[in-house]
Amino acid sequence: MLTKTLAAMILVTGCATTQRFSSTEPTGHGASLVLDTAHARSDEAAPWFPALAQPAALPHAQALRQELVSFGEDRYSLGVRVCVGGSGAVDNVELTDSSGIATLDAVALRDIKAWQFVPFAAPAALHTCKPFTISYRPQ
Repeated sequence: MLTKTLAAMILVTGCATTQRFSSTEPTGHGASLVLDTAHARSDEAAPWFPALAQPAALPHAQALRQELVSFGEDRYSLGVRVCVGGSGAVDNVELTDSSGIATLDAVALRDIKAWQFVPFAAPAALHTCKPFTISYRPQ
């Protein structure tokens, strides 16, 4: 009795410069199937971040109003990276660009940590992050 063994082989290749992907798989009938995605449309997801559930506020920064006004600036800007979990709570906030006033940076980070965003469906360990530039005008 003659036993034939048919082994399936899959060959996958890709090119980073042309973003071309192809897959060759023998069908077992002397033919092969080639998948070429070079001309396929991309289905990349757009960046997404939840909306604030309530207006953004920096109440502790307002307590520094007199000090900030005394510096003679009408506006202070700082860069932050905010990470939000599925519950809408801020999981992490990092200072990426200082306002130049250490106390303002510290209280702004504390206030931003208390912000609440609209909850979204996600596993507990998943969070989404976004950089922001905060412009603060003491009034």
